[in-house]
Amino acid sequence: MKTNVNISEARLRKIIRAELRNRMLREQAEQSAEDAKDPSNTELTKSFKQQADDMAASVPTALNAEYADLVKAVTTLAASNKSKFLKVKDYVFNLAADEIEAAATEA
Repeated sequence: MKTNVNISEARLRKIIRAELRNRMLREQAEQSAEDAKDPSNTELTKSFKQQADDMAASVPTALNAEYADLVKAVTTLAASNKSKFLKVKDYVFNLAADEIEAAATEA
């Protein structure tokens, strides 16, 4: 069925702008909700303390120094440049996607 709708270019642009603004506001609200779920520093410290033995045991001894350097570098990056930190996080998760999935299915 064919529908003939007459709409001006100005009206169409206004509709598109409104939709884009609504989407942006929804995304910001979702991000705010996600941020609200982030653990506090105290909770993060407690989590690290609880998982430290498992993390250390999972790293091959030959890579301990490199792992420690990596953690320090990522920590510094997180404190100074959120954008770069998020890029590194995304890169690591993409690189390790198969291993993460395999570990999740084993658990």
